[in-house]
Amino acid sequence: MKTFLLTLALLTAVALPFATHAQIFDPDFCDPAVLPGEPNACDLGRATDFIDRIIQWVIRLALPLSAVFIAYGGFLILTSSGNTGRIESGKKVITSVVIGLIIILTSFLIVKAVFTILPVNESDTPQDLRTS
Repeated sequence: MKTFLLTLALLTAVALPFATHAQIFDPDFCDPAVLPGEPNACDLGRATDFIDRIIQWVIRLALPLSAVFIAYGGFLILTSSGNTGRIESGKKVITSVVIGLIIILTSFLIVKAVFTILPVNESDTPQDLRTS
C-alpha cells in the first residue's frame, strides 16, 4: 500500500504540470463542418499536427517518469545488501525502462519520417487531390 501511494504521488507530481497545459488543444483546432481548404478545416495538416502534439506530450511525460524509475531501480540495487532477488528486481526495472524509452523514441522517429514523406501543405498536395 505504501509503494502504491508513493507511486501515485510521483505520477501526480509529474503529470500535473502537463494537465494544466491543456490549453494547447484548443477547441477551434479542427471543425468537421468546415469544407476542406477553408480555415479550421480537418485536413491532413491538422491531423499530423494533432498526432505530433500527442507524441510530444507522451515523450514529455515519459522522460521524467523514466528517470524516476531508473532511480528506483538503482535504489533497489544499492539497498539490496547482497540479496540477489532485489538485485535482479532492480536490474529488471532498469531494463524495462530502457526498453520502453527505446520503443517510445523509435516510434517518434518513425512518425516524424512518415510526416516528412506525406504532403501536409496545400502546395505539396497533388492537383487532382485538391478540392476546388
